Amino acid sequence: MTFEQVAKSGSFSSAARQMKKSQSSVNMAMSNLELELNITLFERTPRQVRLTPEGKVLWEYVKTILERCQAFDQRVAAFNQQIESHVSLAIELPYVTIVNRHGFNRHLRVI
Repeated sequence: MTFEQVAKSGSFSSAARQMKKSQSSVNMAMSNLELELNITLFERTPRQVRLTPEGKVLWEYVKTILERCQAFDQRVAAFNQQIESHVSLAIELPYVTIVNRHGFNRHLRVI
């Protein structure tokens, strides 16, 4: 996220290098964001940018959102972890047909 990189680095050029974008595209993105929100997010000097009070408020919200997204990703990953175990059963051939017919074969491997 462009705003995040600029806020962290304190520089449009540094943020651009980190994101492998041009400095002008980063500057334009931040200018467009400021226009959209109708606030000034950065105090610009020739060598650096600093967050304005409004920019600091937005930065706090952005950090919270990013932390929650990361926590969500971790929870989803935990749900997606599957514990796999193997059970061997010896069943007669007619019962294999019944197992297959009812769809249990998704969970069983016939050897």
